Amino acid sequence: MAAKPKQYVETMEEAYAYVQREWESSGWTLLGARGFCAVHVQSVRKSHPALPIFMNALAGLVVASNGAMLRLWGSTMPLALWVVNINYSQTRKSGLSAIAEVYAAAADRRMRKMFREILELKQSASCLNIAYNF
Repeated sequence: MAAKPKQYVETMEEAYAYVQREWESSGWTLLGARGFCAVHVQSVRKSHPALPIFMNALAGLVVASNGAMLRLWGSTMPLALWVVNINYSQTRKSGLSAIAEVYAAAADRRMRKMFREILELKQSASCLNIAYNF
């Protein structure tokens, strides 16, 4: 494999150093003590740096949050978000994918519950309409 241009390597190293400094100085503020510790526990379990775990979890929280809506094509729609983790091979990307699957499962459960409630409401309204001829 050809060597990467020196400029590319230096730029990536500078970007990584900056992001790492910001994470170390602001992580506690963003997450609080419990959240910061939870991210680091996952970091140890998955042998992966803490910042990508935090970013993946943050994206998952957007998907799993109640009322996350986006105005698109004239009406509001549930928010959908894709996270693409591009990295070199053998860099433990599957651990991050597992975190995303946890959030996706939570969002799926919430959507199933919401649609079940809508269906039950429609069925009960239909029964009322038949019984009382509205």
